[in-house]
Formats: sequence, C-alpha cells, structure tokens
Amino acid sequence: MLNLVEAVRTNPRINRLEIGDFLFAEFTCGIADEKAALWAHHDYLVHVLTGKKTWHTTEGVFAANPGDSLFFKKGAAIVEQHLEVDFCLLMFFIPDEWVRATVRDIGRRLRPARTSAASINRGPGRDDTALSAFFASLAHLLRWKEMPPNRCCA
Repeated sequence: MLNLVEAVRTNPRINRLEIGDFLFAEFTCGIADEKAALWAHHDYLVHVLTGKKTWHTTEGVFAANPGDSLFFKKGAAIVEQHLEVDFCLLMFFIPDEWVRATVRDIGRRLRPARTSAASINRGPGRDDTALSAFFASLAHLLRWKEMPPNRCCA
C-alpha cells in the first residue's frame, strides 16, 4: 500500500511546496496500474485539472472529473485510474494539529447555534469561487522557479 503523503513529499517529478507539516502539490499521475491502494496520515483536498479518477473509500465511491474538488479524510483508499487521458491534480494535505487549533480558535469566538448543524456535501464540489481562487493561486505558486522561504510572517 502506497503512503500517499510520503510518495508526494519524496517524488522529484512533483511540483510541491512544504510549509511545516503542510504539503501542497501539483502532479500528473504517473501510476500505470489501473487500480492502486494508498493511505494518507493527513486529511487531503484534491482539485482535478485534467483526466478522471475514482476513489473507493470506506465512506463511498467518488468519481472526479476536471473542475471537481474532493475532500478525503485520512486513511486508506483504492484509486481507480482512467487511463484514456493524462490525469493532473492539485493536492493540499491538512495536518490534524492545524485542524484542532483552528477549531479551538474559532470555537472560542462562536456562540451556540439555535438550529441543527448543516450537512457537509462529500461529493465533488463545483463553482465555489473561494475554492477556485485558492486552487488557481496554488497552481501559480507551484509553477514558480524559486519557492518562497519555508517560514511565515517574519
């Protein structure tokens, strides 16, 4: 089973940016097998640029086409390759500690809701302006010849 985070982190053919435990990447899938077993120790968000891929997880089967964005919880998946067209995607790995710190920070500032919690759509996301802007800026950043320094807010 392929450790997705380490495979992305160590593959010299993948454009990537690491800031602490954050890992951002853009790559064209180089896996020739029709199906691949993988796992990730971080949650991750993908945005498909070209091609098609299907993730089989414990939560369901999710097909992704160009323009689709999907969020996956850490864990195992079987990824089905559709080899008719080259597959290219952007990935953003989200460390647990960042999620925990963000929830704690936001939670301190929120008042209890008087309605039930909103449902989360686990299927492909489309036409989200903020998410599209995030991925467009990420793609631009990953194509720079020189990466910014690995530090924030001097």
